[in-house]
Amino acid sequence: MDAQDRRPQTEGMDARDGTEPTCPDCGWPDAEVYEVVSRHPVSTGLLLYTRCPCGRLRAHPVPVPGTGRGGARR
Repeated sequence: MDAQDRRPQTEGMDARDGTEPTCPDCGWPDAEVYEVVSRHPVSTGLLLYTRCPCGRLRAHPVPVPGTGRGGARR
């Protein structure tokens, strides 16, 4: 079974209509990571680069408590 067969039936849905955002090319949900390409620490937490089954590269900011704005006070 290839990735296209496992794809959830959410194609065309996005955050504007109150549903889960998906890849504009294949419909894979943003929340379901297919492949992690790299992780990079940034001032607000983590920047996660992922690839969906169709090959599209996406960047996801992942906030980490205690970093960036609202972090520890001095």
